Amino acid sequence: MASHKALPIIESVDGGRRQIRSSWVNDYPQVVAGYGTILTAPDWSDELVRLLLWAARRRADRLETLEMRFGRRAVADGESEWTIEVDGNGTLIAAWSQQLERDLPIVAEGYRGEIGTTQAVRIARSIVARWFELIVPDDHSTRDPYRIRTSVSDPILFAWTVIDWPEDTFSERFLLSDELVARWLTEDLPAEVAVEEIHTMAERALRSVTASGQQVSFPELIKRAEQGSLLRSEHAATLRSFNQARRKLKHRGHDISSTSERNEIDQLLKDAMWALDALVSTPNV
Repeated sequence: MASHKALPIIESVDGGRRQIRSSWVNDYPQVVAGYGTILTAPDWSDELVRLLLWAARRRADRLETLEMRFGRRAVADGESEWTIEVDGNGTLIAAWSQQLERDLPIVAEGYRGEIGTTQAVRIARSIVARWFELIVPDDHSTRDPYRIRTSVSDPILFAWTVIDWPEDTFSERFLLSDELVARWLTEDLPAEVAVEEIHTMAERALRSVTASGQQVSFPELIKRAEQGSLLRSEHAATLRSFNQARRKLKHRGHDISSTSERNEIDQLLKDAMWALDALVSTPNV
């Protein structure tokens, strides 16, 4: 993901900063990121844009370790400029951004102002498309990256994944698993789903980097990657622990029955994600 300088807030409308709990930053050693951008839109859309950005802020608040801020100022007759900024764990920001892609058009469907439903949904999708394109740039785009579209469709042209997949390992199946894991990160899906999807991603990534066939077991894949210096020993140990937990859940009908056990599974999933991210990002470690 691209690195972007944090932008100042202009006439902040959200009541200032909020204390961020540091659990995600400490538990998942992904670089803490700060993303910011400025978008423009006609001022007749101000009420709707403000509503949508508040909805985005509420979703960031629920994740507890993200801090999202926004502000508006008039820049010309009939024009508004919106500053958007979010700080926190980079992986969680990616998951939150995917959540906005799903949720903001639904929020817009309930808008009952002067803008019609079809146009409101179009504006919601454009806000997300502009956010994605400015933070994860698309070099082939010819669209004005800062302008929210109000009268034409503005599709998202690419994915903002929670794992930085290299092109030689990426596939549509990876994208599906990545989206489901992102939904677990934003508390839209239970850990039991994330366990299977992280296992799917790890298995396919291990087969790719070790050039192993379908008959090779998951423990053997980990062993080959570790012996080939493709996987650090601590990451190999994490994936072995993760695989044991998955087998209990899947093959032995084990339920996550207590809060402490669910917290342990959540932590193991985060550790497995970090091991996987390290595997596909820097395979020759």
